[in-house]
Amino acid sequence: MLSDVIAWILRSVVKYRRAVIDGNLEIAFPEKSVEERRKIRSDFYTNFTDVALEQTWLFTATNEQILARNRFLNPEIIDDLIKDGRRVMIAAGHHNNYEMGAATLALQFPIPISVIYARLANPYFDERVRETRGKFGVTLWPRGEIRQRMFEWSGKYDSFAVGFAFEQSPHATNRKYWVPFFGQHSAMTRGLEGYSRRLNAAVVFIYTTRVKRGYYDITIERITYDTNIETDGSITAKASALLEKAIREDPAGWLWSHRRWKLDIEKNRLKTDTVVDMPDESAV
Repeated sequence: MLSDVIAWILRSVVKYRRAVIDGNLEIAFPEKSVEERRKIRSDFYTNFTDVALEQTWLFTATNEQILARNRFLNPEIIDDLIKDGRRVMIAAGHHNNYEMGAATLALQFPIPISVIYARLANPYFDERVRETRGKFGVTLWPRGEIRQRMFEWSGKYDSFAVGFAFEQSPHATNRKYWVPFFGQHSAMTRGLEGYSRRLNAAVVFIYTTRVKRGYYDITIERITYDTNIETDGSITAKASALLEKAIREDPAGWLWSHRRWKLDIEKNRLKTDTVVDMPDESAV
C-alpha cells in the first residue's frame, strides 16, 4: 500500500523525471503507440517504488527471508564454474531488484562476491549500505578502486565473482564500446569486458523476473567461458542483447528515469572506441 501511494505521488503529482522517461521509451519502442508507452511509464513508477522499499527492507531482512523470496532457476551454471575454480564476471542491468539478486547470489554460492557501486554522497548512508550488503556476504567496491581490488582478490582467491551493472552510460571522454541496443549503437562501459579478458574469467548474465511483488526468480545465462575466442566488444554486445531481451519481456522493470542515450555515436565516438556492427536483419 505504501508503495502504491508513493508511486501515485511520483506519477501524478511530482511527475518524477517524466520527460526523461518518455524520451527513453520513445527511443526504445518507436513501434509502440503513445498509449502503450504511457502504460509502461505508469507501471515503471510502481516498479520503481517497489524496488526502493524492498532495498530499504534489506536493512532488517534475514538470510532466511531473502532466500524465501528469491529463487535461482539454474544455479548449476555457477556451481560448475566454482567446481572448476573459475573466476566469474557477472553482467547485470538495472532491471527489477538487482540488489536483491546480488544478496541472494552471495547467500547461494560459497565464493567471495563483490558488486561495483557508486559511493553515496552522504557518508552515513554510504556506510549503512555497505554494512547491510556485507551482512549477506556482498562486498561493495567503489568504482575508483576496481583495479586495485580486482588484483588483490586474484592473488588471494582461486574462484570469486564480481558483478557489473554494465549498461550505465559512460563518460564522453572515456573509451567506450558502441554496441547494438534497441536498434541503434549505444555507448557501454568497458569494465565488464576489460576485466574479464585480463583475468580470463567466465562471463554470465543474471537477471531477475518478478513472480509477484517482493518475490523474484533469478536466471543465469552463459555469455562466454573463454574470452580468448571472443572478438573485441562481442562480450559486451552479447550482454546487451540479453538485457534488451529481458527488458522487452518486462519493460516496466528497467530504470527508465536515467538518461541512457545521452551520447550519440556521430558526436561522441572517439578514435579509441570499439564499434560492434549492427546485426544483419536480412540474415534472420
